Amino acid sequence: VIEDSLVEDSTIINSAQGMQFRHSGVSNNVARNITAYRNAARVTADGKGVLVTFRDAAHDNFVEDSYGYDLDNGFYFYESGEDTPDPDFYQPLGVDNIVENCIVSNSNVAIYVGTDTDHPATPPVVDATGNKWINCTFVDCPDLFFVQAADNFGSTNEITNCIVDTCADDNGGAGTLGVTYSYSTFTGGFATPAGTGNESTDPLLNVSFVPQVAFASIDASKIASVPYDKDGEERA
Repeated sequence: VIEDSLVEDSTIINSAQGMQFRHSGVSNNVARNITAYRNAARVTADGKGVLVTFRDAAHDNFVEDSYGYDLDNGFYFYESGEDTPDPDFYQPLGVDNIVENCIVSNSNVAIYVGTDTDHPATPPVVDATGNKWINCTFVDCPDLFFVQAADNFGSTNEITNCIVDTCADDNGGAGTLGVTYSYSTFTGGFATPAGTGNESTDPLLNVSFVPQVAFASIDASKIASVPYDKDGEERA
C-alpha cells in the first residue's frame, strides 16, 4: 500500500502484523471490511496476529467496518527504523490515522504501541499522535492499550463514541498514555475515565457485539460525520 489505495472485503488469518500501513510515504489509503483472526496455535514470534498495523510514520490512513478477534493486538503501532540510515533516529509511530466502526474482541491488547527492540537499549521517546477511534467496540481485551516504556500515546489521540467492555486495564505497559476519551461507555473493567460524556451503563451487547435497544446511550452519537454503524444501520 502506498497512497490513495483501497483494500476491502478481505480476511487475514494467522498474520503477525495484519493489514499494514508501513513507511512514512504511506498515506490516504482506505481499508474497509477487513476481518482478522487466529485459528491455530501461535505461528510467529511476533504473536497471534493483528488486525491493522500503523508503522514507521504512516499517516492519514482510514480503516472502517472491520473486525478482529482472538488476536494478540487489534491495532499495532510500531517503528522499525527502516526508513532512516541512522539507527539512533526515530520517526513517529503513526500519525493522524482514523479508525471508524471497528470491533476488537477476545484479544490480548486492543491497541499496542511499541518500538523495535533492535534499536538502542535506551531509545528516545517515540510518539503516536493524532490518531482517532470513532464508534468502535472493544470487548474482552485484558488491556485496552499497551504502551511500551520508551513510547508515548499522547492526548492528541482520541477515543470517541466507543464501547469498552470487560477490559481490565487502560494501559498494561509502562509508557505514557494520555489519550482523550469522550462520549464513550466503559463497563466491566477499569474505571470510567475523565472526559466529556463518558459513562458506565451496560451496553447490553449481543453475540454480534451490537448494543440492544434498552441501552441508554443508543442513538446518542455525537459524531455527525459517521451517520451509519458497522452494519449499515443509520444512526439517529
